[in-house]
Amino acid sequence: MALVLKELRAQIGWITLNHDAKRNALSVDLLKELLHAIKVLRDKKARVIIIRANRGMKVWSSGFFIDELSRDGRDPLAYDNPLQEVIRIIQGTSVPVIAMAEGSIS
Repeated sequence: MALVLKELRAQIGWITLNHDAKRNALSVDLLKELLHAIKVLRDKKARVIIIRANRGMKVWSSGFFIDELSRDGRDPLAYDNPLQEVIRIIQGTSVPVIAMAEGSIS
């Protein structure tokens, strides 16, 4: 099962976080797929990239996947950590990257 789905429609890049069972927790595997999806859509000349969860999800992402946190005192977000790589590519991408969250405040 793909943890991240990607699609280019009318020059709009759509990335869907697809790990509902873990509430799209940012695991190393999910982050690597997200990084790849951003690169592919950027290289295909998307004019905007939208990152969303599957329809009807109660959360966009539950955050960092804590089961993968280092227990030996190492920096959990070292320079080569996939989360840092995703952040850097989003910051360096020349097109807008939008996080689309469903739901309402209540």
